[in-house]
Amino acid sequence: GVVVKEDGLVGALPAVFDQRIPDEQMKEFTVIVAHEDRDAEELEADFLGRDERASLAYLRPKAEQSKGSSGGDAAKSQAPRKWKPIKFEEVAVQIGQPVYSDGILPEMANYKPYFMESAVAAKLRGETPQVLVNGGLASGGAPVFNADGKALGMVAWQPGQPVFLNNEQQGGNPLASIL
Repeated sequence: GVVVKEDGLVGALPAVFDQRIPDEQMKEFTVIVAHEDRDAEELEADFLGRDERASLAYLRPKAEQSKGSSGGDAAKSQAPRKWKPIKFEEVAVQIGQPVYSDGILPEMANYKPYFMESAVAAKLRGETPQVLVNGGLASGGAPVFNADGKALGMVAWQPGQPVFLNNEQQGGNPLASIL
């Protein structure tokens, strides 16, 4: 997921959460904050619910106590964390227009960021409009940007696609969609 508000609210794909479990029973979540220069932080988080129309689920990190990914306690920060939310914009896209996404690799790859490039193949109408792209995008839930750097949406999860890492050898689809 990605931070969508300055208070740390995280929007994530509902596919990451077991749909059989009611929202009120969703407990014990962790938000991982990756860093280039030190171990990733693990922040306890509250599950706030799912928005089926927007195809998103929401989490918010609890108070500022973190653990490094190795499990040891990290120093508590003195000042409140300053989250940098992604501001999504309603921007028209055209067939053939390049779009870009960035993602975070899993823990076994030290949460390194990666970049993917694609092109708009079709615009789909429906209750949740989607944009179909030809080429690879980052994993489901990754933000998608246009050439001007405007956030257009998030990579949607596709059946047969691993939720956390878009790997064609594991059944990934080169045609992905943007929510």
